[in-house]
Amino acid sequence: MFCVINQFPTRELQLAALVLAIPLQAVVFVSGPLLDQTDYAGQYGAVLNAIGGVLGQVSGILIPVIVRAVAPEKTPDQWQIVFYITAGVMSLAGALFVVFSKSEPAEWATVNECKKAGADAEKNGGNNNGEGGEDGRSVSTAVSEL
Repeated sequence: MFCVINQFPTRELQLAALVLAIPLQAVVFVSGPLLDQTDYAGQYGAVLNAIGGVLGQVSGILIPVIVRAVAPEKTPDQWQIVFYITAGVMSLAGALFVVFSKSEPAEWATVNECKKAGADAEKNGGNNNGEGGEDGRSVSTAVSEL
C-alpha cells in the first residue's frame, strides 16, 4: 500500500490515497480473518483470536530490528525497500488466506446438541423432565441409538 502511495506525483494525491487506504484496509481485515476465526472455530474463536494476537505481537517486536538492518541511514531509498518488504509480506499473507481459509465450522468446534442433551438426561436419570419419551424410551437411549 505504501509503495503505491509513494508513487503518486504530488503530496496531495499521496495524502488522499493514504486517507482512503487505511479505512479500506481495516474493512478488509475485519471482514476477512477476524470473522473467519469465529466461523471456523465457533465456541473456540476467542482462543484462535488470542493465538493470532500473540503472533501479531511477535511481529511487532521483530519489525524494528528488521527496519534497523534494512534502513540504517534512513534514506528514502532504504525506506522504499522497507515498504516493498511490507507489501510483499502483506500480499503473501493475503494470498495464503484466500487460498487456504475456510468458513465452514471445523469438526472439533461443533457441538452436537443431541449428544449434549443425552448427556444431560443421563446425568438426571432419564430425559430432562424425568419421564420417558413418547415411546417410553429415555432421551439417552434414543441418542445412543443414533
